[in-house]
Amino acid sequence: KRTNMGAAESTPSVKGMPPSVRDTFVQHKDIFMNFPSSYHIKGEVVAPWRDGVTTEWNVRHSSSCIVSHILLSSHIEKKQSRYDDLRQVWNAMIDRYPTIIVMCQDEEDVHNTLSFISKNKLPFTVRGGGHSIAGRAVQDGSVLIDLTRLNDVVVGAHSPTTTSTDSHDGEGKGAADSMLLAARVSGGALWSDLDREAAKHKRVVVGGMISSTGVGGLTLGGGIGWLARSYGLSCDAVHDLTLLIPDIEGSGHVTRLTCSSTQNEDLFWAMRGGGHSFSGKLVVTSFTFLLEPSLPSYLFAIYVYPLSVSILQLYHQVTSAPDFPDEMAVYAFLQRDSEGDHECILIACWNGPDSDKGRMLLRPFAEASQLKTSIVEMKPYTHIQSMFDLTNGHGSCRLWKSNFMNDLSVSVLTELSMAVSKCPSPGFTVEIMPLGGKIGKTPSHATPFHHRNAKYEIHCIASWDTVEVAKGKKLREWVSLFGNKMIAHPETATGGYSNYLTADEGARFRASYGENADRLEHILNNIYTYK
Repeated sequence: KRTNMGAAESTPSVKGMPPSVRDTFVQHKDIFMNFPSSYHIKGEVVAPWRDGVTTEWNVRHSSSCIVSHILLSSHIEKKQSRYDDLRQVWNAMIDRYPTIIVMCQDEEDVHNTLSFISKNKLPFTVRGGGHSIAGRAVQDGSVLIDLTRLNDVVVGAHSPTTTSTDSHDGEGKGAADSMLLAARVSGGALWSDLDREAAKHKRVVVGGMISSTGVGGLTLGGGIGWLARSYGLSCDAVHDLTLLIPDIEGSGHVTRLTCSSTQNEDLFWAMRGGGHSFSGKLVVTSFTFLLEPSLPSYLFAIYVYPLSVSILQLYHQVTSAPDFPDEMAVYAFLQRDSEGDHECILIACWNGPDSDKGRMLLRPFAEASQLKTSIVEMKPYTHIQSMFDLTNGHGSCRLWKSNFMNDLSVSVLTELSMAVSKCPSPGFTVEIMPLGGKIGKTPSHATPFHHRNAKYEIHCIASWDTVEVAKGKKLREWVSLFGNKMIAHPETATGGYSNYLTADEGARFRASYGENADRLEHILNNIYTYK
């Protein structure tokens, strides 16, 4: 059935959509309707339009575009459900409404969508994994470019060369294992995609701690993970990247650039740790990572204690020792368990071939009198990378506060312990991430990631279900109270980890780049001059 496109029919009908988004759609109704066929989009285009418009869309464009069942269904509830599903991101606190969602099939789709955006001077966002706490992937009234289907990972030999931050020489490995390999990773790949393909070649690259995170988003903001003390940040392993920049003057032109230490060097520098500053300006469609030789399995240990300042002091004493090796990373999690008791969980990963040496380093934790239980075993890297996936899936509301710490004094440790023990609601965790090692051996000006000399990153995490309104209110207030208290602490560095900062922390976002902020801002202000 074909219907006419009256004004009432052309209005988006999704419950809760802000009037400004509906107004944007009405203003650009005709260009949205013609977009898939005019720009030869091969992927899927999803929009929250009334049945009359979607029926018209189907008749006119089904031959040129894979149109989702949101556009084909005769039931508006199904259409709304599909649109609602696709506009969701990892953090359920983010409730935003894009005008259309373009599920790009390949880089050509991305290019053509950006040409459409340029020609019509429309705002846009980009989604890889959609895993950021700030929800950068979606904004009200913007075109959402979804890269989910661009998830290819290709591993192959790489000619001997260096990145701008360091060399990869495979020291201590066999001749075959030391052959330099690289992974070409499309912009929508997840860390699970990259970890799996790298493992087939006995290789690794530093990722985060949740394998369902997008490779692109984590890397653009730095990338701290289990092996970062050994190999540096995720962004340090980037050899080159490809990006697309749409013209803002309405020409429809899109510039495609390869960035490396020898091509478009300023942009290459900016994208490795400062990429979130360019949200809505460009799209990174692929990265090339230099890979490191991996072990068949890694010593992995979990130690659980009642929460106390003394166990936190032990943690600090061990991890801050001058001879603490780069190959060892020990994370601390302070939280309330399922029975209401407050606990400290230490989780360690040893990136060394001699597991006995790793066990010896962890002996102080194993022999602590407060120890309740422990697990020490050998695990493949892909298992370690995915162990937190189940408890960090999509659908929960989340709020974080991040701080870099120059040290962990008794004063800081006491504050951390009190923050957890006095929290008025379950669902609150403090995580301490160890830095140092290779992270700190790279100069702070080598990439925008400034806080390489910090010893620890600490962030408080609040999580609750969408229906737990009262709990969410208490946790938000507690995160704000405790987070601001830690920001003011004399041992706290300025700014925070850009991947963990929320949308309302603009001043801290700039401060997180420290002395690199001015250079980054200059590149951002001149982004449209790169050809």
